[in-house]
Amino acid sequence: MPVAAFENIVPSAAAHCPTDHQTEAAWPRAPRILVVDDEPLGVKLIHRVLGAARYDNIVSTTDASHAISLARTSPPDLILLDLHMPGFDGFDVLEGLRTVLPQREFIPVIVLTGDLISDTRRRALAAGATDFLTKPFDAGELVLRIHNMLQTRLLYLSLAEQKDALQAALSRRDCELEEARLELLERLALAAELRDTETGRHMQRVGELSQTLALRVGLDEDTARNIGRAAPLH
Repeated sequence: MPVAAFENIVPSAAAHCPTDHQTEAAWPRAPRILVVDDEPLGVKLIHRVLGAARYDNIVSTTDASHAISLARTSPPDLILLDLHMPGFDGFDVLEGLRTVLPQREFIPVIVLTGDLISDTRRRALAAGATDFLTKPFDAGELVLRIHNMLQTRLLYLSLAEQKDALQAALSRRDCELEEARLELLERLALAAELRDTETGRHMQRVGELSQTLALRVGLDEDTARNIGRAAPLH
């Protein structure tokens, strides 16, 4: 993309950019964007386009082999990846990302390429690419695609957080049900003790002995305690 043409692109991009509120407000932090392109000029232009759209948490490299370590140390929310690079190319990056990014997380990868061959695109999709943008790209389209992908990423993170909260609530509920069950057992044991004092002391001794034996055979303290509480109903 000629440098002289860039000044005409940025206003167009800004005109189609999401507002600051749309871009940043829903995120608890600025979304991280990793840019991988072997052309320094291309990286510079992407920085300027995204800067105009108020995306300022950008990490970039012109060394594709360095992209994997960057993704490992600071996992991105979105990756802009040039496909055809000398040596370690975009396909190698996609393969390497599989080993460092969480397998069950949705981290969109927008591939930047001038290759219109369908086999190349299918290969990139199979390797983990999410979307394509043909070079030379329109700045406004780039920003809009990034915005849409980040909204999808944000939705994924929100659903994952809700899932974790639900699992935590279910775990608490299971714990409460277990405590209620054990309390019922203890009340039944107490009722038996009220009917026969000697029997009650015997049941108490059985519980204490059962808990001690459980610890001696290597069971954890919680399991041993539960055995001790339930054993009186033998």
